[in-house]
Amino acid sequence: GNVFKLTDRIIFHKVAIAPFSGSGSVHMLNENLLDIMHRLNHAFIDILKVDVEGAEWEVFNDLFSRFPSHSSTQIPLNTLHKYFTNTPSVSQQLPIGQLLIELHYQTNEKTFNFFANSVF
Repeated sequence: GNVFKLTDRIIFHKVAIAPFSGSGSVHMLNENLLDIMHRLNHAFIDILKVDVEGAEWEVFNDLFSRFPSHSSTQIPLNTLHKYFTNTPSVSQQLPIGQLLIELHYQTNEKTFNFFANSVF
């Protein structure tokens, strides 16, 4: 199957993190981060460590594009309402406490734009 349970608290899911959910040309099962969080019923991730061998550019550019670039803590209500059923009537913070990404260098421009357009 697509799930391997090592312990009650360590469970592996065979899925590729991607900027979209569904099948793709490289991996049969792709999910974006918000869909993964929704499927697992997680409203917040304390620490997310990611090394996805080059796919981080697409995955996180997509994630960051869902949130306003002018704010490091607020996201629009309509961004999360489809993912979380108990969404309050005010904006929420980015649902990740600490984000650790291994970036694989591509170009100076792409690296600059990644940070310029992020929510850091």
